[in-house]
Amino acid sequence: MPPGTQGLPLVNSVDFLNADDGWLVLQAPHGMGSSPGVLYRTSDGGATWRAVSRTPITNFSREAPPAETLPVAGQVEFTSSEDGWLVGGQVATGPQALYATTNGGATWHLLALPTYPPGALSDSIAGMPRARGEFLTVPVTYQDAEGRSGMVLFRSSDGGRRWRVGTSLLGGEDVALLSPETALALRLGPFDPLHPHRNVAASVWRTDDAGASWHLVSNLSRALRRQLAAPLVSLSLTFVDSRTGFIWATTEVAGGPQRTIWIDETTDGGQTWASRWPANAN
Repeated sequence: MPPGTQGLPLVNSVDFLNADDGWLVLQAPHGMGSSPGVLYRTSDGGATWRAVSRTPITNFSREAPPAETLPVAGQVEFTSSEDGWLVGGQVATGPQALYATTNGGATWHLLALPTYPPGALSDSIAGMPRARGEFLTVPVTYQDAEGRSGMVLFRSSDGGRRWRVGTSLLGGEDVALLSPETALALRLGPFDPLHPHRNVAASVWRTDDAGASWHLVSNLSRALRRQLAAPLVSLSLTFVDSRTGFIWATTEVAGGPQRTIWIDETTDGGQTWASRWPANAN
């Protein structure tokens, strides 16, 4: 742990470019009105760390404080020793914004995204972008003026100066970006509170053109019929490569943290799924 932080921080994000070069975001305990933190960098595999930037308000030790140029604490990912991305918000549970650095995290600038759809009630960055050179893809979740939720990919060919909006996936719950062009997304139908045990439509969709178009990979309603029957369940999706991925459900525990209640795995790009935990989930 970097010096001067014992007992104070929570690890918010860590990213290593290679075996030696890495970055670490430590977030201080805070109230609901801010998301403060400090960005540290290592060049020796984590043996030593130096503070690179910090948010203006934290309760970290101010021994040799770095410049107050970190906009918020959040998830970081670096594509080179100088170029990286930060996804975070002023409030951890609120909308997330996208920031970029070109000097190893010393300073950051906000990448302004278009509001989508017009008149949206809310929108938020849904995860880390994927970049190749100047080509950049960013996943965004939204709630439209009618209260419907969805997901869309924004793509830029000039490093985020201008954007094109992809095709909206209404009901999009989560997305896994495999490359700037390829993503898989989890789509859910509406939950009917009057019929809590009725099956909720669920499916996996894929794009290979950065969200300009989507095609159906699999309908999950039958495979997940028991898991999707409960009302207080949220689903998440992640892929480790083009074929292997996981869907897991979490639920709120009264007076406690979220709890994972089941995990399913695919090894064929989302076409079929098998229960991994617990063993009798399906």
